[in-house]
Amino acid sequence: MKRILVLLLVAAMALICIPALAEGAYFSGERGNNSRPALAVVNGQVYGLSGHEGAMAMFTPAVERWSPSGKRTRVGQNAFLNSEIGYISGAGDALLILREERNWLELLDPTAAFTPRAELWYPATGRSVRIPDGAFALQGRLFVYRDGQLQQLSADGREVVASWAGKPVYRWDSFILLQDGERHQVLEIASGVCWDVTALKLDLGWSTEAVVEDGVMYLLEGAALTAIDLRDGARECLLSFPEDAYSTFLLDAERVILLCSKKRGEPATSAVYDRATLACTQTFTHRTNPVDALLVGDQLYMRDPYGFTYLGAQERWSDPASASIIDLTTGSEVYWELNE
Repeated sequence: MKRILVLLLVAAMALICIPALAEGAYFSGERGNNSRPALAVVNGQVYGLSGHEGAMAMFTPAVERWSPSGKRTRVGQNAFLNSEIGYISGAGDALLILREERNWLELLDPTAAFTPRAELWYPATGRSVRIPDGAFALQGRLFVYRDGQLQQLSADGREVVASWAGKPVYRWDSFILLQDGERHQVLEIASGVCWDVTALKLDLGWSTEAVVEDGVMYLLEGAALTAIDLRDGARECLLSFPEDAYSTFLLDAERVILLCSKKRGEPATSAVYDRATLACTQTFTHRTNPVDALLVGDQLYMRDPYGFTYLGAQERWSDPASASIIDLTTGSEVYWELNE
């Protein structure tokens, strides 16, 4: 059960001109097996989770439809006392909603475990379909781990269309790290190719910033961006940069967007680079940490579910849970507090 926590992001990221990701690909700062992404796009429409409701945060977020103007509309997928929405992901024409549920009697037992529930909600019809529990979605594709295999499901979640031996250790937007005994493989989502990386001894964890495209992994190692060819293990340091410069990045066909986390509650300054020339074309400020971020056309959506207040002897500041939408054509920001 997720409650408002203190988020400490200390990372750095840099840029490199690499092939474009699929339209609607997004970065989530909560990647990994415990990831709870809160932004998704379905047929060009963005969905986000609202904030915790109530002074004591007794209820988890509901699903809202967000527009570039900042208008938010509830879509009827709500959280209840016995049914929390864990996270949402885009899955083709549907929104994958993962819930954690208890029956009403179990609510009286604080040690009772939640039961996971996965469902596909179709915005066009309002219909919800139950699918195998434990399913998750990456780049619009459905996956589930069972019977010692990672299985890719059909769009409706009813059939298995592909499978790979091994257990998902961690997952990112563009790839999944699988472990099968002593063997480690990287499944590249876009191509379905599974690269054996056992001999490479990659140091990958839930907080690693990485992208895999066309058999090459780009990842942050300390204060450098490194490219690793998964075919032969060849490594190249692409770029070094100051510590704490950026916390993560997003890509589309033309741009690399480097996102900076806020410090001491002050607005952050992030940058847009042209992928062809690697020249900086724009900087913009934002008041939301990019815990979850989603790029749709020229609109950049960010959500930070964590509120933090610092009350020191010489310094006091507050950084509320919030959301922002940045128009990258103008750099303007639409901002709201999630728990306002």
